[in-house]
Amino acid sequence: MGLPDVKAPKDIKGSVSEAYADTGKLKVTLRMNDGSDESWHMCVKLTIPKKWKPGPVSKLLHFAVDTWNAKHSQLPALSAESWHLQVNGQPLGTDDVIRDVLRPSDEVLLKPGKSPSHGKVAKRSYANVQQMEEALKHTPSARHNRHQVECYDAASTLYSRPQCELRPDVAETLDRLAERIVERAAQNRADDGFALRVFDAGCGAGHLTKKIAALSTEKRKVEVIAVDISPRTIEYCNQNKPANVKYECGDVGDYPHPSRIGEGVTFDVVVFHACLQHVFSPLKALQAASRLLRGGGAVIIAQAQGRKHADELRVKDPVLQPRGLPSSPEDVEELIPEGCPLELASFKDEVPYVVKLKCTKKFEEAIGFKDMMADEDPLGSFLRKKTGKEPSDWREKLKDNAEGVVFGPARPPKPPASKE
Repeated sequence: MGLPDVKAPKDIKGSVSEAYADTGKLKVTLRMNDGSDESWHMCVKLTIPKKWKPGPVSKLLHFAVDTWNAKHSQLPALSAESWHLQVNGQPLGTDDVIRDVLRPSDEVLLKPGKSPSHGKVAKRSYANVQQMEEALKHTPSARHNRHQVECYDAASTLYSRPQCELRPDVAETLDRLAERIVERAAQNRADDGFALRVFDAGCGAGHLTKKIAALSTEKRKVEVIAVDISPRTIEYCNQNKPANVKYECGDVGDYPHPSRIGEGVTFDVVVFHACLQHVFSPLKALQAASRLLRGGGAVIIAQAQGRKHADELRVKDPVLQPRGLPSSPEDVEELIPEGCPLELASFKDEVPYVVKLKCTKKFEEAIGFKDMMADEDPLGSFLRKKTGKEPSDWREKLKDNAEGVVFGPARPPKPPASKE
């Protein structure tokens, strides 16, 4: 069975490295068979971060099932005989062959039942789906997120009351923090005419979000996507939403979500303000942040009222805030997960508390090529119009350049070596 033609550099190899349930929980949809019989279908979305080479469907199916079972040992194990793959809406049988390279943007779903007809097999999978749904409800991360949602949903009813207005000193600190964030984002753009993009993780009532958005000007536009785990908090934020802000309800660890923020959309700054100490897994959150960055971007961890204020809140409710903020550069480095392409840029334990992480040099060089492929990139747009070809074609040709080419953010030329 053929799939849509995919042009990809032949030298890029990869495999499925992670299987996870969409939005952090199993997505179960009810469908009808022949208008009379009900069957439950569970969709498990697979992440393909690089490329999956052409080959038998059975190989990818077994790899996906084995990966899921290894990463979710607390859940009932899946069996490849009772599941099938669906790629870009096409159900694939185990005898089919994937003839084209799969990209991260391809939709790959693991579904119960044998392809193409689900029938009784899917109905028998219902018990397995129920078991997995029930097991997921009791994982530590699920319990933590439920508590967060309950607390902040309840708090959202107070946001509009006068006593919840920002104190003048806190508002002033947030103003300074917003200016720093936009200035850092601007370092990444060099007046290329495109809007600065900021991802506000754990936006809460949106105080910092609005201050960042307010710094947008005709000459230097700013766009903000703000995410919070509390549905009612997002409802409150949307009641008075600036035109250049988009609010999303979700767990930052599940991003990027192409269906929510757009395919290939990246950000100049990802900010965790009064947030990282609340998430269940800071490592997962930082890993997600690195996937959201464009080349030369930065992650900013901040607390407007300082680290000591965060520690006081932790004492009051250690369940709502299970950890404090890093108290030293060494603590920050321990927080960065192994393999995450981020490194410490600066550490200021002041008021406001601000920690900046930057992309590693190797990551910048790799992600620079991805940025060039984006429609909005000036160089990419120019070369597309001039040559009518895609960046993958340019890359193959540029590799033959005797001087070599490094893809990444522009850097000033090195001064000539001294002749002494």
